[in-house]
Amino acid sequence: MERAFVLAAIVVVVLLLRVPIREFTDPDALYHLRHAWILRTRGIFTGEFPWVRFSAIEREASDLWYGFHVLLVPFTFGEDLMRGVELAGLAVPIACLALVCAAFARLGIRRPLFWTLAFAFLTGDGLFRITMVRPHPISLGLALLLFAFACEERPPRAAVILCAALLAWTHLALAWVALLVFAAVAGARHFERRRPPLAWAGWTALGLAAGALARPNPLGGIRLASIQVATWLATRGAKVPLDVGRELKPFGWVHFETQLLPAAVLVATACALALRRGGEDAEERVKLRSTLALLAVFAAMTFAVARRSNDFLVAFAAVAAGLSTGRAWDRAQGFARAALALIVLGSVATAAAMSVDRYRGYASTVPGPDRLKEAALWLRDHAEEGDVVFNAHWDQFAPLFFWNPRCRCVNGNDPIFLYAYDRRLYGIAHQLETDEFSVVGGRACVVDAAPGDTGPRIELRTALSERFQARWVLVQKARTPKLSLALRSQRGFELAFETAGEAIFETGP
Repeated sequence: MERAFVLAAIVVVVLLLRVPIREFTDPDALYHLRHAWILRTRGIFTGEFPWVRFSAIEREASDLWYGFHVLLVPFTFGEDLMRGVELAGLAVPIACLALVCAAFARLGIRRPLFWTLAFAFLTGDGLFRITMVRPHPISLGLALLLFAFACEERPPRAAVILCAALLAWTHLALAWVALLVFAAVAGARHFERRRPPLAWAGWTALGLAAGALARPNPLGGIRLASIQVATWLATRGAKVPLDVGRELKPFGWVHFETQLLPAAVLVATACALALRRGGEDAEERVKLRSTLALLAVFAAMTFAVARRSNDFLVAFAAVAAGLSTGRAWDRAQGFARAALALIVLGSVATAAAMSVDRYRGYASTVPGPDRLKEAALWLRDHAEEGDVVFNAHWDQFAPLFFWNPRCRCVNGNDPIFLYAYDRRLYGIAHQLETDEFSVVGGRACVVDAAPGDTGPRIELRTALSERFQARWVLVQKARTPKLSLALRSQRGFELAFETAGEAIFETGP
């Protein structure tokens, strides 16, 4: 009965979060649903992905998010795939919050539903991302469950293996989180003169291996995960100009002021209570110490690497607050209890008010599914099967692929995959997406070299029709006005279709 109530409460919260959303909170939902449709229509063991040309994804013929796409297959039935996008937009956050609540309950946190909702509303960024049709919200919940199991003396073997397998199956590039969990729990156990969670580590490794291998071409998938994590981090150190989304840019101190202050109050309270040791057994101290260690790691990552780490930051902030305040409540009396309740409820309520306002702002700016729809449908009706379309920006791929799976695109999913495939081609694409090519003697030219390198100049037509083998070139006129103008004036390009915002050019002799 209690579980049914918790699930019903989560469903109600997710339905309320849907109110300001038009169709989705992230255009990547279009890619994920269409990829799931590919699995349903072409075979569940389809591994190759030629829809993104000149990409490590095409080369490796594997799928980083294979399990997630398999789970989305039921949402692809029916004539209206957009209906599947909207239904998946409900299912993913419900699954995320249910997994988080289960992890909190497993950790012994009092009132896990309250702390689950506190986690969801601690920051606007986190609230926004749990509503996305991506594997990230589900993998976050699975990672928290793995952490809860790691803190137990005798974790359930089958549950650990299954949880780890699902994590790697749905989101292979996030499997490294298990290493952080092991390090944090092992360190906390060391302080208590206890053995590290070796059994948990063995079962987790077995599950991760099973999840990594349960996909077409698993070695290709592992290489893709390495590219998305290790190669991307290397490019940051080398200052390669990668056009990444907001979530892959780190938080600044302004974000601490506008989003993290209430969470900081909760964490400070948790730390203050943790210093007042008394009544906790060794297992409780292991939980709290490992939680605070992971909290510190993800805080550093949020401000130094990517703001997406904020999701784990606020999750472990909620765990720390839930663990410490629950025990403190039992010891406190009178005024101390009232002060503790005021701090916790005030911080959560303040965070929720700030987050909901930011969440609404984010939701109002998300481009709808009609972005590029008209151009994509024109290409579907006029291009040949397998024609290559050069799209200057990687975020154009999702709607193009969703509305027109007959053509192939050049730039998609993440620019790191084009960079990993061929740095020279990435250098050309980067010049075109930023409008930083040159016009010499009336001829538009690009440098045929990787970013930062020197090389010969080649004509725009050579770059597009020969280097990228593109028959069609799609531009959003407001984003690349110089490229749009050059395509109109250069020999070898013919305007084939135009809307108020986009233009499609056909390459010719």
